[in-house]
Amino acid sequence: LCYEPGQVHGDYLQGAIGQGNIMLVRAAVGSEPGELDMYTPGGDTDARHMATLSRDNPVIATPGTSVRRVPVVTLDADVPARIGTDARVDLLKVDVEGFENAVFAGAGELIARHLPLVIAEIESRHNPAWR
Repeated sequence: LCYEPGQVHGDYLQGAIGQGNIMLVRAAVGSEPGELDMYTPGGDTDARHMATLSRDNPVIATPGTSVRRVPVVTLDADVPARIGTDARVDLLKVDVEGFENAVFAGAGELIARHLPLVIAEIESRHNPAWR
């Protein structure tokens, strides 16, 4: 499974994975299901790489930041619904520009059950609350 709420990145990923065995879910991942605002500080490639759902990320104050409402799911609920409860999760890669706390809060059961290898990019410039 691959989760991507951004339109441009989602379109790119869909083309890259084609009809393979990776399923693209066009949603963000967080601590509870629903919808949240995604902030993108501009329209170029660099800006799209800094898009975030974190209201604590200083990038949201960048002039020209656009806001788009995106669906949000939790890994605890969405993963078993898509691949079943018997499937294993071996790897969890998280790169969410300051929204890590919410992702992990919504993945506690999944992590406890599967003990996946977790690869996460966490920078204090995006997530000052990371501990």
